[in-house]
Amino acid sequence: QFRDVWGNPSSPAEGSISATLESPDGSSTTLTLKRQQGLGAFEVRCDPHEKGRYSLSVCLDGTPISDSPVAFEVTPGAPNGGKSRLLLPGDGQPQQIGEVPVEIVLECQDRYGNIVHTGGATVAARALGPGTSSPTVEDLQNGRYVIRFAQAAAGECKIMVRLDNQDVPP
Repeated sequence: QFRDVWGNPSSPAEGSISATLESPDGSSTTLTLKRQQGLGAFEVRCDPHEKGRYSLSVCLDGTPISDSPVAFEVTPGAPNGGKSRLLLPGDGQPQQIGEVPVEIVLECQDRYGNIVHTGGATVAARALGPGTSSPTVEDLQNGRYVIRFAQAAAGECKIMVRLDNQDVPP
């Protein structure tokens, strides 16, 4: 809501106001201001997805208006099974029989690919293969979960993981 020096609603000249969003990586995006009903009322919308600190600046004739810029923080959303990933043990080399337990780490990401830093999600795992034990899941409370199981016989093993009822890609 734009106001004159006496506090009365007023409408700035066409094209005299601008809005810019500065992203965490330092890049800037010019945003569109939409005129609303009411004298001098405008709306600006943005939908930032990358986690980090943003700054929204609104200017009138190139000069920031009062209380501009406004800073805000985008934090990761809920974990998404389709975007999360499994990290293999060590350097990804096959483990030998007797190296117990096999540990695979689930790294949670939100639907935009931001790494989640909190725990508490529902994780279910199944291991299929000769001599495999039922996996256990440990929540590290930092967006990562350790999945452990043993394989007592030679052969290929397949692990299937679900995160909040969504399949995690193999």
